[in-house]
Amino acid sequence: MRSRPSRDAATLLRDVAWAIDRGLEARELVPMLGALVQRTAPTEAAGWFARVRLAALVVEVEPWRAALLAREALRARPDAFAYGVLGLALTVQGHPRAAAAAYRRALALDPACPSVLHNLGHLTDVVFDQPRAALALLARACRAAPHDPEIAASLAHALARAAEPERAARVLARVVGAARAAELLRGWAARGLPPSTSG
Repeated sequence: MRSRPSRDAATLLRDVAWAIDRGLEARELVPMLGALVQRTAPTEAAGWFARVRLAALVVEVEPWRAALLAREALRARPDAFAYGVLGLALTVQGHPRAAAAAYRRALALDPACPSVLHNLGHLTDVVFDQPRAALALLARACRAAPHDPEIAASLAHALARAAEPERAARVLARVVGAARAAELLRGWAARGLPPSTSG
């Protein structure tokens, strides 16, 4: 195994850093990162970075690939972000219990990560039908990212399912305004927001 990237890999790494600094889109970054993955081992800093970054970019369109890349990176080094990406990949693939385990591993390393708290909380509410258990996770996510409308919507959803519509409205109104909050809650009710069957 190489102790430092080969010349080609070093050049690719510089190109990737340049592309990220300039905000290039995923369609441009994905092939560059893929080439870097091919030229490096996951134990190398450049290889580890390439795998985690590529996994995050492809997780919704190629979740199986993202899971493989995240697992390669995690075998080399535990990391909260990589576990979070693995959890999302497993969620998209329809493996909620394995996803929850990955999210819990991420939280063991970074207990305040808002995206992981949100993803695990939403999974707990919607898939595991435990909105009350989800509330603590989603409230922590909201405290960590108080202006994120997606996190607030997930917390409000769990509150509404847990028979706390007034709190749900307040949470939503804080980030989207009272009128939009009322509209969202009406929409959920019209679609038959399922109440919790297990609390």
